[in-house]
Amino acid sequence: MNVTDTIKGTAAVAIPQFRLGRISAAGTITLNGAGQVPHGINIGPTIAAGAAGDLWPRSVPGATLVTASGSITALSLIYPDAAGKVTATPTGDAIGLALQTASGDNAQIEAILFDNDGRTTLYAGPATGAAANSVTINVGQPTNRTRLQVQVRSNAGLDRGALTVTTSGNNVTIAAGTLAATDEVLIIQH
Repeated sequence: MNVTDTIKGTAAVAIPQFRLGRISAAGTITLNGAGQVPHGINIGPTIAAGAAGDLWPRSVPGATLVTASGSITALSLIYPDAAGKVTATPTGDAIGLALQTASGDNAQIEAILFDNDGRTTLYAGPATGAAANSVTINVGQPTNRTRLQVQVRSNAGLDRGALTVTTSGNNVTIAAGTLAATDEVLIIQH
């Protein structure tokens, strides 16, 4: 699929701008529901019920505007909510990362949508673990071997050095001696 390709269909219901959508079993575009994996987002004007329209695929890299269903803090993971909106409350796998703070219902914020490709994002956000230089996550009890991908971006542009990974039960702690609370950490489970 080229990045210029869109997901085309006829809207079963009105699809407002900056709402998540999906293709139904009947082949129509519907609003995404809570916990459902969205296929794309309407970045154009509202698509009227019964009208032909396009969804911008989630797999296209870059930031987009999304519509919040409530308050969301910048750098929080976002999840699909009812009516094609997003929430900071887990409703399945995270589908993106909020780049701005949402003040409440219907606030439009900039976000990066993940193309998970079979991966689960376990954490994305600032380094705010028990120690100021760490992040601890619970990876659950995977049935197969689990591979974690860790990315750290220093907002100060500094080299944060080697990361250390320790485990305790289902918890994995990732730390660096100079990790700062303003650094961004992304952890993906493969």
